[in-house]
Amino acid sequence: MTRSPRWATRCRRLRGASAGHLPPFVVTPDHQARYPATDTGLPLDVDPGLPRRDQSEILPTGSTLLMHTDGLVEHRDRSIDEGMAATADIAAVRATAPLPELCDALLAHGHGAFHDDVALLAARLAD
Repeated sequence: MTRSPRWATRCRRLRGASAGHLPPFVVTPDHQARYPATDTGLPLDVDPGLPRRDQSEILPTGSTLLMHTDGLVEHRDRSIDEGMAATADIAAVRATAPLPELCDALLAHGHGAFHDDVALLAARLAD
């Protein structure tokens, strides 16, 4: 009998809303990285009376949620889609690495030549 990895049987619900920002991306313990589908919504304070649409997704424990500013993925020499794909590829390779190592790898891909401010927040979903 084949057993599933321990993380495959435990899950957490990720729930949030966007204020016009880039979507966070998720890296699962099996090295899959993706940007969940999101409704970006309006930036904060554009119309405070409009409701924000909550979104949720089930993620396996051991997954890493990465939120970042556009400076991490935007570069004048490539499209934002290429930057987002490159960032997801780097994270997929280091899916189970300690968070400081994962963040360092993501920041190193800019080779110190970021053209905008960069902020990065990483959280790993525990059992």
